[in-house]
Parts: sequence; C-alpha cells; structure tokens
Amino acid sequence: MRLLVFLGNPGPEYKRTRHNLARMLIDRAPITPAPVWQEKFKGSFSRCRVGGGMPCCSGRTHS
Repeated sequence: MRLLVFLGNPGPEYKRTRHNLARMLIDRAPITPAPVWQEKFKGSFSRCRVGGGMPCCSGRTHS
C-alpha cells in the first residue's frame, strides 16, 4: 500500500494560491473511481487504487 499526502496551507487567503497547488491537483485528478473522502484528523483521507490496481491511501489537509 502507498500513502500519498497532499499538503496545503489553511485559511481562505491561501485557497487559490501556489501554497495549495497539491490540494488543487488532487481535487481535479482523473481518479477512477472517484475518491470517497472521509473526515478525520483535521483533514480528509481516501482509499483507492492506482496504476495497475495498487492499493493507495491518500490524505489532504483542510484549508
């Protein structure tokens, strides 16, 4: 299993800035099936499969 974490800065002043680029990328990534985000630990996480079906857990901070 792989863990991917997408960091960003909290607060509306960083919402659409380079400081949250990783967060913007995961929100727009063509992941099939679409990740189902669960809220936990001041962020969100999702389980999915990437590439040839490798299990993956991804997380993102709340901004």
